[in-house]
Amino acid sequence: MILRWFVLLFVTLCISGCTSNYPLKSVDYTDLFCDGNSKVWIVNKAIVNNVNTAPFDLRNKEVMVFHESGCLDFILFKMLGKQKPKKGRYYLDSDKRILSMTFNQEEWEFKLSVLEDNRIVLRPLKKGTAPFTIELIPLPEL
Repeated sequence: MILRWFVLLFVTLCISGCTSNYPLKSVDYTDLFCDGNSKVWIVNKAIVNNVNTAPFDLRNKEVMVFHESGCLDFILFKMLGKQKPKKGRYYLDSDKRILSMTFNQEEWEFKLSVLEDNRIVLRPLKKGTAPFTIELIPLPEL
């Protein structure tokens, strides 16, 4: 009889603990790309038709600089400081995990499909909205 009461008490505690009115917050990715300032990301892979078209040498890879203001710079790593980058704007919908990038009349939309400590994989949201799948890694120590 006492064992039944302990089992009932245990089950009640487990159920009430899992269904308490504690408000859950969704993860906010707002500063994912810029860390509240600006951040340089290397385009480690650019995949078109299952083929990685990005160069293997770090100096020949492209970089994306995400600024807190929503501005985006896209340039070859070795050309940083030597020529003007391709300028654009970006917007990250944190709830839907969708990143939009706009360069002049060209707009790319990506789904954040992989988020890890050392890489982010961006897959085109729909066919034709972006020319490739991108794997971004933070700029490593030089």
